[in-house]
Order: sequence, then structure tokens, then C-alpha cells
Amino acid sequence: MALRFKNLEIYQKAKDFAKMCREKVKMWNKEKGLANQIIRASNSVVLNIAEGSACESNAEFTRFLTMSLRSVYEILAGFDLAESLGVVKNGSVRQIEQKAEVLIKQIQSFKNVLKNKNEK
Repeated sequence: MALRFKNLEIYQKAKDFAKMCREKVKMWNKEKGLANQIIRASNSVVLNIAEGSACESNAEFTRFLTMSLRSVYEILAGFDLAESLGVVKNGSVRQIEQKAEVLIKQIQSFKNVLKNKNEK
């Protein structure tokens, strides 16, 4: 059985992003709840790409990619909140934001490819 998602570049990038997020929050002793939420959201990015890859239509796969995108924004909001609470410094947040911007563009581009295939 071929696992389509393992061959997707966005899946690999999402896994790398999830690992990075996990690494950033693992020492947040004062904000364990927020750290856990960021971890869950980062897992959601990866898992929705994998789940969507099994869909029978490109339109349905696109829905799952949209959920992945929303989770990326949830992660960004989590880090922004952590910064305002003094849990994390700006330099660390900026690194997450930069990686997230790249991932968002890649997921959005892949959604557009699927949408264009759907229209043909």
C-alpha cells in the first residue's frame, strides 16, 4: 500500500515545523496548557495533510489542507500570546513566524494545484 502523504513535500515540511514547535515549547514550565495546545495544533497540521491525502477527491483533500492552514495560524497565535505573557522572546517567535510563512505558502500553493486539477 502506497502512502501518498509520505511523498508530499508539504507533509515533510509540516513534520519539520511540528518538531521545531515542540522543541520551542518543551521547557515552558509556567504555561504548560499553552504549550500543549501548540503541540496539538502542530500535530494537527501534519495529520490533516496525511488524512486529506487519502480523500477520493481533490476538493475534499483541499478541505483538509484548509484545516492544516488554520492550525498553522493557531500555532502563530499561541506563540504571539506566549510572547505577550513573557514566556518567550521575540527572536524565537520570529523564527517560528518565518517557518510558518513558508509552510503557509507551500500549503496554499498545493491547494491551488488541486483546485486547478478539479476545474479541468
